[in-house]
Amino acid sequence: MTLIDIPSAFSDAFIKFANDVNQWDDDPLDLSVDDDKRSLHLSNSEPGFSPFLQLRSSSGGTVTVEICGSGNKRLADGTFVTTVTVAETVDVRLSDIPEAVRMAIECWHSTL
Repeated sequence: MTLIDIPSAFSDAFIKFANDVNQWDDDPLDLSVDDDKRSLHLSNSEPGFSPFLQLRSSSGGTVTVEICGSGNKRLADGTFVTTVTVAETVDVRLSDIPEAVRMAIECWHSTL
């Protein structure tokens, strides 16, 4: 599966829906898409850890939403290494953006 660009229709709808269902804070969530359109940052609430969403091509007209996290770990020699983990995945159809976003939000919430 190949990493693909996040369509603006998906990212715009995801950010709007996530803010609409946010019950914990009246302020907008800190969500943003990288300039290269490959990652949608889900916030950076914990120093050294960054949750994000990415899309991978799949089969049968679906794409796989991956809820990931990257973290920095200090090695014994004082250098840092960044690790990326995939916490959860869900297959969605981008032909139905509202349903794809709903499923992606549910997937993200399952990791919280």
